[in-house]
Amino acid sequence: MKPALGGLNPIRVCSRRFMGLWDMPSGPIYFNLKLWALVLANACQTSGTHLTYFIMQKVPFTPEGVSDLLSQIYALPDPQLQQEAAACAANFRLWMENNFILEDSQLAFLEQIDDQFIATAASEMQYFISGRLPISLIKEEHQKLKEEDDRGKLIDLGKNRQSSFDSELGFSELQSLTFTISYSEN
Repeated sequence: MKPALGGLNPIRVCSRRFMGLWDMPSGPIYFNLKLWALVLANACQTSGTHLTYFIMQKVPFTPEGVSDLLSQIYALPDPQLQQEAAACAANFRLWMENNFILEDSQLAFLEQIDDQFIATAASEMQYFISGRLPISLIKEEHQKLKEEDDRGKLIDLGKNRQSSFDSELGFSELQSLTFTISYSEN
């Protein structure tokens, strides 16, 4: 992870009114908290606008980290939740980089994943985030030798849908999305 301004951990800031000021074509820019506070104070002072903002820290790319990130995202008000879902769909790789603490090898692997898989993952993630539906990560442990690359790494995207009808309760449907990372025995 690259050091943030002032040596602090990076945070991502989402704002109702001023998000567009910091949305670049490549995605949200990371600020340290002090810089953000100065920019925010200046923007509010000059415009007289009350501003609501949310801060989400990067999380480890682990099953627990995915759960923590989703808890943060699902706690957002609907407009910000929809912005997050749209950001994920617009550039899934960048969204991953912006939300998870990834090692250089993980970033390199993310860049080499086939675009069709990325498009499918982005579309499904947008749908599941928008609906606050369950998303999970199952990550098999793998002892990688230094000279080894990511050959043999498998990523599966599974979507589960269970529908039922009860004459008293009516129709109900449960959906879940699971990313599974495993390794083939080569």
